Amino acid sequence: MSTRAFHTQLLQYCYYQCLDARTCPSRAQKGSNTVARQLPMASPHACLIGCLCPPGCIPHPQDYATGVKTTDPFNANLYVGTSSMLAAALRLAPSKDVFWSSSSEHYPLAASGGSPPRYPLAREHFPVLQTVVAALTAGPVAPGDKIGMANASLLGATCRPDGLLLKPGYPATPAEIILEKRAQGDWTPGHGEVNVAYSNLSGSVYAALVAMDTSAAVTLTPVDLGFANDASLVVWNSPINSGSGGTAQATVVKQIEVPSCGKADFQLMYITAVATSTAVPRDAVVLLGEETKIVPHSPIRFKSEDRQNGRFVVQGAQGEHITVALLDVADKRVVSVHCVFTSPTQTIQYDVGTKQATCK
Repeated sequence: MSTRAFHTQLLQYCYYQCLDARTCPSRAQKGSNTVARQLPMASPHACLIGCLCPPGCIPHPQDYATGVKTTDPFNANLYVGTSSMLAAALRLAPSKDVFWSSSSEHYPLAASGGSPPRYPLAREHFPVLQTVVAALTAGPVAPGDKIGMANASLLGATCRPDGLLLKPGYPATPAEIILEKRAQGDWTPGHGEVNVAYSNLSGSVYAALVAMDTSAAVTLTPVDLGFANDASLVVWNSPINSGSGGTAQATVVKQIEVPSCGKADFQLMYITAVATSTAVPRDAVVLLGEETKIVPHSPIRFKSEDRQNGRFVVQGAQGEHITVALLDVADKRVVSVHCVFTSPTQTIQYDVGTKQATCK
């Protein structure tokens, strides 16, 4: 690399360090939530420079335009989990390239001397998956739609109404079992991606799992997901990838079964360990979170939780309305509560006796 190119990237880094915090989501690891900044088009040496002034964030270098112009079915721009490992290990927030949030978007430039589009087949066939992958990087969410073409409701699933991104505490990287299979030669790029992002709320760990292009079903034990071997897991599917909407249906299991899937039917599910009736103290209530968001349990939204006493502190913008789902562990009943923010924080209180929740 030339000295000029090196200095250019360094100047870009310094410039983005001065940007508003909303440019890049925060990173939370082991319970800490810190604001990150963007380092664009980073190479490995630039990543290391970013470590001198952490926190920062780096993007995956795969060019989105290349895939969308050529209608590349592989679309490697979505395969950012492995590259995110470097950034996460350096305590930096990764990200992915720009994307279209609407399938009706098209490439506007015409061929030289003609009126037809230069790339008439250019379309984004999986805008929901693009948005999910971007949100789970814990880095910038960068829609590149033409003015008036963006899918506002889909992009709204990544943030609060005021634009503050609701991201996980730790970026999505491959599940441990996938790394083991790769090392043994049992998992090639053609087998797809199974990535997991984590958030820590008052010591409780929440996982957001996204799977795509898997040629076979994948079984994940609690250990594979970073939980204790004997943990009981609460798992619930996101209504975002199914388009079904409505209230989440949560189950308590001993292992996770991720079905084989492609990009159109990708899997987005959430997992947390729970202290059952045989444990002391017992978890009375588990947070399922804000169901309309890709990261329903973001530490940006939830300040703290007390599962034993059914108390959850939420954060929001003045006048914001949200609906939060809770799971009564004893009877597996899902309860929804509506919050209106008249102050920066509100407290959700669940009464195990009456099976009712309030937010005030």
